[in-house]
Amino acid sequence: MKKTIILLLTIFIASCSSNGVKNRKETSRDDAIANVISKNENTTVRVFSTKNRVVKKHNFSNKKNTKNRSVPVYSKLSFSRGSLQNKTVKSWINYYTTRGRDRFQRVLNRGEEFREVVQNILLENGLPEDLYYLAFVESGFVVKAKSHASAKGVWQFMKGTGKQYGLHVDNYLDERNDPIRSTEAASKYLRKLYSAYNSWELALSAYNAGEYRVLSAIMKGESRDYWNLSTKKLIPKETRNYVPKIIASRHLAKNWRRYGFSKPKSENASYPDLELLQVPSPISLSTLAKKLGLSKRILKKYNPHLKKDITSPRFSTYEIWIPKKYFLMAKSSLHLLKPERIRYVASRSSRKDRRNYYIVKKGDSLGRISNKFNMSINHLKGLNRLSSNRINIGQKLRVTQKSYYSTSSKNVYRVRPGDTLSKISAKFNIRMSNLRKYNNLDDHKIFVGQYLNLKETDYYKVKRGDSLASISKKYGKSIAEIKRKNKLRTSRIYPGQMLKI
Repeated sequence: MKKTIILLLTIFIASCSSNGVKNRKETSRDDAIANVISKNENTTVRVFSTKNRVVKKHNFSNKKNTKNRSVPVYSKLSFSRGSLQNKTVKSWINYYTTRGRDRFQRVLNRGEEFREVVQNILLENGLPEDLYYLAFVESGFVVKAKSHASAKGVWQFMKGTGKQYGLHVDNYLDERNDPIRSTEAASKYLRKLYSAYNSWELALSAYNAGEYRVLSAIMKGESRDYWNLSTKKLIPKETRNYVPKIIASRHLAKNWRRYGFSKPKSENASYPDLELLQVPSPISLSTLAKKLGLSKRILKKYNPHLKKDITSPRFSTYEIWIPKKYFLMAKSSLHLLKPERIRYVASRSSRKDRRNYYIVKKGDSLGRISNKFNMSINHLKGLNRLSSNRINIGQKLRVTQKSYYSTSSKNVYRVRPGDTLSKISAKFNIRMSNLRKYNNLDDHKIFVGQYLNLKETDYYKVKRGDSLASISKKYGKSIAEIKRKNKLRTSRIYPGQMLKI
């Protein structure tokens, strides 16, 4: 009996020792993997166990919990120290201030129409606003610019890259020519490039020459220094001039007075506050102008991506840009719109335009969804008016911006970090009760990115049980006056309808 007990104890101790060695081996293996993977916080290493065939995921992030982590914010477009003294940069500064002076001034003026809206979108996506100068060099802010390689639009997207980042191109639409949608796409692309190279010089080079061309240069030159690779001529000649052009353009544009340029002034007014309106498709701009009471010229100006002045028949619904001051009036006339019959050959059946939304699935979190669409959690919450991080399976979340307001707008304020309703009330000298009334707020909760009306709107949203009689009594307007302002032939109204008061 004694011998049996001793034998069992020996086996147990040996087993424990074996497990300890095994655990140490697995730990050292994981450490070795951790040492060779990139420093990207999103990196996940899969270790396959042959024993139980279960995939184990090891996340080597510096942060303990990445489930709800927001994507990083890059606040400054920084280049290597002394880049302004680089020979190529200086040669471009000299060119722009001499032979290219007139053209540079024209681009300064033309870009002024788009500068604020482009910079706002970049900032919304956590990117430096000075990436504006990439588009400055790419297209000179010619909306329908086309290169010899068939790149198009303000950001000069190739068709494949544009499609990868959500831009639709067919015989009727080319969203590369939409300054707003293409800026959102460029923001997502630039975030990916910077996260890959951790250098703005290399990220911009990849934007111009392609990711694999730059990666190949890094491997051949055994360096991640753009200027070193450029000196060795391992990147294309066009790209060796591309980054210096951006550096030179930014420097001159920010110091226009010092270099004798005129103050940037656009011939056209800067972009107004805009909202997206979902309309049935296909439908022509002529019909939209007639039914919504808008000018076709205005619709064409802010929807330059509609190649034939008609939305694509490949979608059964489509979102078009409407200046905010006309938005509620247009929305109140949506019930008058019907898709038009046109002759076309479709490669696929008509479908709703759902690219702007995401349906929450099991296991999703705001952090996971924001990482998927490369946006900050606050931006995602702002788009969907979420006051907490709680979401539900099947919930429909907006993942693209639906409104663009100028920072100088007097009637609308975008909530910033640290804001409260009382602070905003004091800042604009508006009673909190009025702020809540103007924005249909049930309590004092507001969130970063939310747009607040700073004055009472001239429209009323019809609720269930409303009638023209009750609305006229509430606002002290006659039924005839309300019908006249809203071009109503009868007294019939419906919930959700926007009435001009």
